[in-house]
Amino acid sequence: MIFVVLGLGGVFFGLGYLITEGNASLLLSGYNTMNSEDQKSFPLKEYLREFKRFHQLFGLGFTSLGLVFYFLDENWLGPPRTHTILFFPPRELRGEYFLWECCPKS
Repeated sequence: MIFVVLGLGGVFFGLGYLITEGNASLLLSGYNTMNSEDQKSFPLKEYLREFKRFHQLFGLGFTSLGLVFYFLDENWLGPPRTHTILFFPPRELRGEYFLWECCPKS
């Protein structure tokens, strides 16, 4: 399992380096279907900078969390009741509670 985490993290991290200005017209979804006028007006350099940054952070985060959960022993989480609270939090801690409380009811 650790090899899967490391491999996928590496793929996500490396994806940011795979797409460049030279091959974006072939590999970048959406950009490759634009006509040449739209491609010239598209801010490709800025987009690729953010694309690379996102995939670097995603790859590092994926790998970090994967390693934490891999090495996190079952005994560190506590008794089974704790597992239920961690993975199925009460309604007050989930996003639907905040949506319910903050949004006006129609």
